[in-house]
This record gives sequence, C-alpha cells and structure tokens, in this order.
Amino acid sequence: MTATPFGGVVPVIAPSTTYQRGPNYQPVSGRVYTRDENPTGVSTERLLAKLEGGFASMLFASGMSAATALFRALPPGSHVVAPKTMYFALNGWLRRSHLDVTFCDMADTGALEASLRAETRLVWAETPANPTVDITDLRAAATLVHARGALLAVDSTIATPVHTRPLEHGADWVMHSATKSLNGHCDVLAGVLVAREPSDLWSRIATLRHEEGPVLGPFESWLLARGLRT
Repeated sequence: MTATPFGGVVPVIAPSTTYQRGPNYQPVSGRVYTRDENPTGVSTERLLAKLEGGFASMLFASGMSAATALFRALPPGSHVVAPKTMYFALNGWLRRSHLDVTFCDMADTGALEASLRAETRLVWAETPANPTVDITDLRAAATLVHARGALLAVDSTIATPVHTRPLEHGADWVMHSATKSLNGHCDVLAGVLVAREPSDLWSRIATLRHEEGPVLGPFESWLLARGLRT
C-alpha cells in the first residue's frame, strides 16, 4: 500500500463524496467525485493490480458486477466462449444476456479450439472451476484465443495471485470475487477486474462503472485491503 498522508502504515478511510474547489471552482486536489476517485479505493486498486501484475484494476460492488461489466462492454451479439462448469450465477446471466454464448469443457483444449469462431470476441475461463475444481491450461488457451484475435479473461477467484497469476500465462483480463479468498474475513462484498494493458475495452468498462455506479465504497475498500494482508 502507498503511505498515508500522515505516514501511517494502515490505509486511511476517506468517506468524503465530494472534494474542495478553489475560487475559480477548479478541484484543489484534482479529484471531482468519489465514484471513481476515492483515495481508499484507488489505493486498494493499485495494490490489486500489483498483485496480479496488471497495468491497473477496477473495484466493483461485487464479483458479479465486475464480471458482467466486462461482458456488457462488448457489442450486442458478440460471440463469447464460456466454461460449462462455472459459477452458477454468471452462467445464468450469460444465458439471458445480449451475447451469443458457446459453452464448452474448458479443461479440454480441443473442445475450446472447436468452440472458437472467426468472430469470437472473448473467452472466459474459470480455473480452478467452481465447484468441480476443473483446471484450464491457460497458456494453451491463450495461444488458441489470441490466434483468433480474441481476448482471454480468467476468473481466478479460487486460485488467488498466491497460486496463479493468469496475466503471466497469457490472459488479458483477470476477475476476482474479492468477497471470498482475497478478503478472507466474510465481511465484505467486492469484485475486481485487472487488465494486462490499456485498451478501448478498459475505457468502456470504466465508463459503464462511472455512469451506472456499481463501485465499492471506501469502508469496503479498506476492509478488502485489510483482508489482503492475511
């Protein structure tokens, strides 16, 4: 974590929703509104990006809001591939979504290859998978996916960065339901997306989060940062 304004080793909770402006109404600190710029949230996002080796991360109010933000930023009708074995709530959401979804056995590289199309935009892997703990070969998946010009996103909730850093194995995106192992105390609902690099998709997701508001509050961000230490 970055040092606090007072030199403390524990992050501060910054509950303010708005920020000071000068005589000409310009923001004194550069911050305008807490939805995207809360210091506690930004500090926790930087820590999560560093843990996964990404360029940046975005916190959300839940794992589902993080996962669906990535899918919702895709154009309507986009073809995506998802695992047959995956978190049940996201499986149900995808089946009702605006997307063209192919479900496959993501533990079978051949099945993944057969599911890809020329127009595939995104492949979603969940490894280890919930609840069967199926494992996806991320390096093999990344090679296949990138050869089609698509992106690979990985739900790494169970593994955490302690066991797997998907970006190091070729993934473009990592998602965590931070409610679970990352927090580890059963006292916060949170989700996070980590990106390998800046992109138009990243910008679209940031706009969705800004306009629709599924952000993580400062106290929850602080709880998550506290939980990450253990």
